[in-house]
Amino acid sequence: YAVPSNTQAGTYTVEAALVENDNYQADSASSNLVVRYPTITTLSRVTGSRGDTVNLTATITSNTQPVTEGYVQFYIHYAGTWTPINSPAAVNSSGVAVTQFEITSSNTVIFDNTIKAEYVRNTSYETSTSTNVLHVADPMTITMQNVLVNRGSTVQIPFLVTAESSSSLSNMEATVTI
Repeated sequence: YAVPSNTQAGTYTVEAALVENDNYQADSASSNLVVRYPTITTLSRVTGSRGDTVNLTATITSNTQPVTEGYVQFYIHYAGTWTPINSPAAVNSSGVAVTQFEITSSNTVIFDNTIKAEYVRNTSYETSTSTNVLHVADPMTITMQNVLVNRGSTVQIPFLVTAESSSSLSNMEATVTI
């Protein structure tokens, strides 16, 4: 049975009946057919640093229109497992759900972390999910030494930049001002 695309969400009773004949008795049965609207969840990419609290934002639509009811559960994939972030966030009148997430060294890695938003199905709308990236900037430290110089002399001013990830420090620019 193909459910017509203009069918309203809801619960419908489906009935089947066998007609009695010389070989078989009559019988009937019924069950429920639950029709839900499909949804699309779109999760935004986020960038932050350790110690930051960032907003995770998901937009829920159905047939290009905002879904204005229900909840979204946000997750982060860390240490090989999907971990829920906070309690499910309510979808607002614009079809948007937001939760806050504090970036720490115990719940993220440097650079890209996978995040997920899952719209929780209800009586009218079906579940949908979206994944994206929480990019955590690499904490860097710059250290300098005091330099003693005579007036009119040229001097090199050494400094050292280190990154927590110990990755190559390419594509960087440093400015030294006096």
